[in-house]
Amino acid sequence: MKIHRVITYVLILLFLAPLSNLILVSNGSASTTSELIDNYINEQISKSIIPGMAVGVIQEGKIVYADGNGKADNDNTPITNQSLFMVGEISQILTSMGILALQEDGLLNISNHVIDYLHTFGLSNSEYAARITVEDCLRHQSGLSIDSGDNSEKKDKISDLILGLKDEKPIAAPGTVFEFSNANYWILGGIIEQITNQTFQDFITTRILHPLGMNQTYFDIKDARNNPNFAHGYRIWYGMMIPSRISHDTEIAPANGVLTNIEDLLKLMLAHLDYSNSNVTKNVLQPDSFQLLHSLSNPSSSSLNSSWAVGWYNFTFNDVEFLAQSGDFQDYHIEILLTPEDMGGIVVLTNVNSFFGNQVYYRNLADSIYNILNDQPPYYPFLSHVVLYILIMAVVIFVIGRKIWKFFGIKQQIEKQMEEKLISSQKRQVIWVDIIVHLVIIAILMLLIPFLFSLLIGLESSVYTLLSQFQPDMLLLLILLSCLELANSLYILIVFRKKLF
Repeated sequence: MKIHRVITYVLILLFLAPLSNLILVSNGSASTTSELIDNYINEQISKSIIPGMAVGVIQEGKIVYADGNGKADNDNTPITNQSLFMVGEISQILTSMGILALQEDGLLNISNHVIDYLHTFGLSNSEYAARITVEDCLRHQSGLSIDSGDNSEKKDKISDLILGLKDEKPIAAPGTVFEFSNANYWILGGIIEQITNQTFQDFITTRILHPLGMNQTYFDIKDARNNPNFAHGYRIWYGMMIPSRISHDTEIAPANGVLTNIEDLLKLMLAHLDYSNSNVTKNVLQPDSFQLLHSLSNPSSSSLNSSWAVGWYNFTFNDVEFLAQSGDFQDYHIEILLTPEDMGGIVVLTNVNSFFGNQVYYRNLADSIYNILNDQPPYYPFLSHVVLYILIMAVVIFVIGRKIWKFFGIKQQIEKQMEEKLISSQKRQVIWVDIIVHLVIIAILMLLIPFLFSLLIGLESSVYTLLSQFQPDMLLLLILLSCLELANSLYILIVFRKKLF
């Protein structure tokens, strides 16, 4: 799924960015740039069904924009640069920094094996488990599948998540294949706790966050909710924004459980851009460690010039290096783009998420702001989110209406034929074909469409879990349409049971 995000980054840049100059510099004045960004944010909030959005921009190593717009809750509390969002996989940047901090302190070596630090770690393949190194986990090359990192339910501690991996079957030998899996960063979080004898939260807070001045970052959503700046998440139900109440425990924090805001993220981004400046990094890491975080691993499974570094995707377009990362957690989405060469960066936070929105709208927001900074037009999808949902619902209403009409048509036809003494062999075949067609449609709705969905986003399984999280309205429609098809076929079968057998 992460590979597809990088492909999207590059394709949008290919389509929109000026070929002659991709340096993150605006030719307009600062006020004009701010106005353009403000206008773009307001337009997206109104057209793309986004309740709230916060944006931060860095140019030449300085923060030039940090603001928000839209609503944080149903009381219309405004989104600001202090509004707290879930940031999903952005959490892995902090975890990787924590691991390299321990290496600088001489407490671990990323070339060592995981079992050197976590003696209880194991997989169904004990040989592979013994060969996995800390760096393999950092670079998502442990051989664990993306689905291994989706099974975090009913666990109380990071150590419980790691113990839950004992029956997982690796998809490849360690160090041979890139496969993004949150399980890798559960393991790294467990290593941090084992070595430091502290909770992951306490270590990252004292070793990374506080030195950088990131004092508005949380690991527990219960604490974040008590902050008046908490931005509530929203789900899209048939084109309407419905507030939701997410829940998670601190054990998933190393992979995707951190909450923070634009102000803190800009401090983190500055540290990665100006890592040779101790006044910025506060010596949380030495320059060599930052360089390692940004260095390429083996090429990922993409035909583009892109790759996972450590905590970041590192790809080059038109001779310009980009560091990029995105995060999704239930009803939140985040995008970060860095251009280290010219000390530029963009971060976009939204308190809404959905499959349609992510594929078509949300993941293009940072790229569009990048274009605005380059005096280029932002990306505008062919259809607005609202129009897309209107079209989808029009089709669904038509299909449901047709099914209901057909159901009563079948009933009338059956009542007419029941008056006859018998049903001809030809009519019997037609009835069986009708029943089979209904069953085939059910298979398409509940098996083929989710399978195609999983191929599109790069999942091997757990597609129904993902649909329930990011597009529950569409999942409900699939179930509803399948039930209508099943009802039609059962009705025919029950009425004609004596005639057909």
